[in-house]
Amino acid sequence: MYLREMIRRDPSTSWMTSQLVSHQLAESDDSKAPESLVNPTAGIGRAIDDFVLTDLALDRLFAAITKGLEPFDLLPYFTTLPQNFTTIRYRQDIASDLLVADNRLPILTFCECLERVELLLAAAEQARQPSGRERWLLDAVLTYTRGIESVVTHLGAASWSSAGLQGLQDALVMLSQANDFLQLSRDAESVASELESIDYHLLLEDNAITVAPSEDGARAGGYRDHLLSLFARFGDNSAQVISASPTRRSSTHIDDRILVILGRIFPDQFADLTAFSNTHQTFLPTWVASIERELVFYLAWIEEILALEGAGLPWVVPKLNRGAGQEHAEQIYDLGLAHDLVRNHTVPVTNQWHLDNDELIAVVTGPNNGGKTTYTRSIGQLYFMTALGLPVGASVAQLTPPPSVTTIFSEHEATDRVTGRLEEEIINLQHCLRDAQPQALLLANEVFSSTSVDDAVTLGRLLIERCQQKQVRCIIVTFVEALAAPAPAVVSLVALSDETTLERSFRLERRPPQGRALALELAAQYGLIGGAPND
Repeated sequence: MYLREMIRRDPSTSWMTSQLVSHQLAESDDSKAPESLVNPTAGIGRAIDDFVLTDLALDRLFAAITKGLEPFDLLPYFTTLPQNFTTIRYRQDIASDLLVADNRLPILTFCECLERVELLLAAAEQARQPSGRERWLLDAVLTYTRGIESVVTHLGAASWSSAGLQGLQDALVMLSQANDFLQLSRDAESVASELESIDYHLLLEDNAITVAPSEDGARAGGYRDHLLSLFARFGDNSAQVISASPTRRSSTHIDDRILVILGRIFPDQFADLTAFSNTHQTFLPTWVASIERELVFYLAWIEEILALEGAGLPWVVPKLNRGAGQEHAEQIYDLGLAHDLVRNHTVPVTNQWHLDNDELIAVVTGPNNGGKTTYTRSIGQLYFMTALGLPVGASVAQLTPPPSVTTIFSEHEATDRVTGRLEEEIINLQHCLRDAQPQALLLANEVFSSTSVDDAVTLGRLLIERCQQKQVRCIIVTFVEALAAPAPAVVSLVALSDETTLERSFRLERRPPQGRALALELAAQYGLIGGAPND
């Protein structure tokens, strides 16, 4: 949870109106800016409908992942699928680099530096005294320049395979060597040195506070030694003397008044502070805030994946098929379920997924409460995260990233509907198939269950035929086992249960339908029929 500990911004704020944006240089050399780490091409992504995210339980997962990171507005990144294969590979390379701890450290340091700058600038905005605002700004600039120099040093030890992060490193090196940056650093260090040289005394007597310059450095040190010797008589050798300094921030009217008096006593130093503030109100490149937001997007997902790994669950960056190809994944699991379970020190059952080159349709059958819907969700999540260019919940994965993911999950009949449930399902299917591109993914869960078996068979076969025509990959969860009959491009997956105890394993295998319904299982369990359900 380091990322959330590092981010301490007001959750009601937005990165677009952040202090980092407010203090951007009016004119910045965009030719020196790094490429976007999320969308390196000009292509527009495909926003996924809210109901799809809900059906896949990704809405709750993304909400949990982005909690505490609200100022960065990460949800558009998580809910928009790139439509460019090159972009997906580009993102995968960046994610792979950041999964290496030694590479992640300087990136976290960079983000932490910017967060401290953001907080210092926010404090400057809230300060009442001009000199207080100016000192907060100076500290923000010092944090920025020193932080960039430190990050550049540590980036030299990183090993990048991604063009995106290599481009960021090159941009930061170029920034640290730019004349404007070097002059900013020199100016900040010079003013800070002047302020640190100020030495003054506060005399508290009755209701009065007197501010006066120290007579000399030796005298000030003598007072400290004298006080320590006094405390030593009482056996408290750990006593410390607090020395007043202009780095102490205004928090009360007394502090404000002391700053005003110090400005009169040390006019030259405070004049230089004001001049620095007037000159360097804007000092940040225009790309800094957006790059930080993109890095937080990757880091938030990687933090989630590493938490699952800590509970014993695998993750992998999938191998990508460019176009149709064999689809395969092992030890897949429901990410949303895993997120909830690992916090209770348990993990979900894992499964596998496989389609050969000529296979498009998977028909899932089996008893109720056997894990069919959870399995279907996990497949949807698998392809969704692959299309985002991020690591997925699996030990091995080779997949074709879909241009879109669509779900049709059965709902209860609603009395306020103008159309019936069956008609609405057909309309939704017609809509998603009409616009579907090849290799798109459709998840149909218990559709046509509100009609007769014969009608469900007819409609199901029409759906399969339409998906084959459009080259849409489809998973159909159904009680109609006839749809799983051997056919071109169609495979049968069955949710398994114990033959004797009927206990659900929550595992699915490629095999013909079992020909056993929940009704018969329950009848056998309670003695309404004799023998096993297949008898």
